[in-house]
Amino acid sequence: MTATCTRGCTHPNQHTTTCDNQNCASYALINDLNAEVITCAQLNALGASASGLYYIQGTCSLPSQVGSPNAPAIVVLEGEAKVNNTDFFGMLFLRSNDNSAQFKGVGNSKIIGSLVVEGDIDIAGTIDIIYDNTAVSTDPNLLPKNAKFARVPGSWLDATEGF
Repeated sequence: MTATCTRGCTHPNQHTTTCDNQNCASYALINDLNAEVITCAQLNALGASASGLYYIQGTCSLPSQVGSPNAPAIVVLEGEAKVNNTDFFGMLFLRSNDNSAQFKGVGNSKIIGSLVVEGDIDIAGTIDIIYDNTAVSTDPNLLPKNAKFARVPGSWLDATEGF
């Protein structure tokens, strides 16, 4: 049985689900994928020790390091992300219902993994975006235990290795 959210999206759950007027992407992140809902301040406090799937709403100036090579983070931010001399290990996904998410970068920052932005990118300075399939998974053929994503056959990411 497919449940229908009040905003018109569907979830492949076996039971009835009501989104209570919550954005369906947010609902899926929190309830289906078990993302840890945190604030920007909490992400800044975690810094290099951040590992797992996180969901943040609003503007966030990222700390000097998020995640690590052996313990990457997946951060879904609904709004605007700012980096300034930041080393980010994992996946940074800036989402928006109307393509208004923003990524702003200054200084010398590195994203080792992947960056997805549903909106605009404004870079002043040097930002290195380095695809590294091990930043998303220690085994290039497996996703981290805390991630619940998959390749979509025929999509732009129908690769034989990497995330």
